[in-house]
Amino acid sequence: MKNIIASNINLDDQLFFNELQSYFRQKLYFQVDRNNFISFDELIKMIELELKIMFTDTIRSSLFDIYLNNIEQKYLFDLCHEAHFEELIFLGGEHYFFKNATDQKSAQEKMGIYSSQDFEKSLEVLCIKNGIDWNFQKPFASFNLTYKTNAYRFTIIHRSTTTNQKTHLYIRKSNQSMHQSFLTPSTDAFYRDMILQKKNILIAGATGSGKTSLLTEFLSLVPASEHIITLEDTHEIAIPSHLNKSITQLVSNNKCSGKSLVDYCAYALRMAPDRIVLGELRSHEVIPFILSMNTGHNGMMSTIHANSAYDALLRLHTLFSLYSDNQKLNPEIFAKLIFGNLDYVVFLKDKKIKEVIRVLGAQKELPLFERVIFS
Repeated sequence: MKNIIASNINLDDQLFFNELQSYFRQKLYFQVDRNNFISFDELIKMIELELKIMFTDTIRSSLFDIYLNNIEQKYLFDLCHEAHFEELIFLGGEHYFFKNATDQKSAQEKMGIYSSQDFEKSLEVLCIKNGIDWNFQKPFASFNLTYKTNAYRFTIIHRSTTTNQKTHLYIRKSNQSMHQSFLTPSTDAFYRDMILQKKNILIAGATGSGKTSLLTEFLSLVPASEHIITLEDTHEIAIPSHLNKSITQLVSNNKCSGKSLVDYCAYALRMAPDRIVLGELRSHEVIPFILSMNTGHNGMMSTIHANSAYDALLRLHTLFSLYSDNQKLNPEIFAKLIFGNLDYVVFLKDKKIKEVIRVLGAQKELPLFERVIFS
């Protein structure tokens, strides 16, 4: 770079301009790698003094765009604000895909001026600013962010885990941003009665089917006088405003002793709950959740990944069997524990309630149930 300066190349020369942008990136990355988020003016002044040059407004503007994209992730948040999507998918920094929330179609767009290196550095900054531990040693990160009142789930995969050595980013518009209502005038009374009678409910569906949105809508039917305890590994449940004074929200941290979902399930039983709401059942937390239903706790709610309401019951049985300390116990006893106190399974597909079953108990190892809603 200094050789180019010494040769007195015109500032409008494209080669110089490209070299200058590259040099600016090097200096910016140097600061980022040391967690030093220097201001743009400070960085420009530092480079001008080092190169003994004064930048024109045009050059400063182009460098400022690089700075904003790296330090403020402007390119990401502009997309989040301007595009209508359900998910944004970046497989490296050159292209992105978006999944439209209305027609479910995917499209590919070129990022244009953004490089893979800038892309990765900008995500490093995003994680550092939000206290997220993401690097070669910890290549997976998933967390929530809010931008201009909309909530998003960011999931980042480090390039060290991918075959093409490119960092992947997945942005999902969170359920509370979509304002989707599942209840209709014809079904409102049924679900309201189910909630008020404090039935134990499992909401099932695939990823992105609307499970958390429906869970939030069910919470909107809960009386304000009840003490609700929500347990999540990542905060996603949007709490209705009328419950703000009567809710306890716990978010797990598996890096810290005593802060797992299993631990929180135990704590919740000693916190005088009227209802316990578990964000998602997928591993060890299934045991205390099921056992809590068997010790008289009502109004419990959770979600589970499944392809149908019946499949949700089978998956629940599998999880309970897999994570139980008493795996030699008679499977029929497992079935009675699981299906004896679960009241309803609500199955969603494409953000619509497709099926509701009432769980009646167990016959040997299999659940007994009846369909009350099917479409």
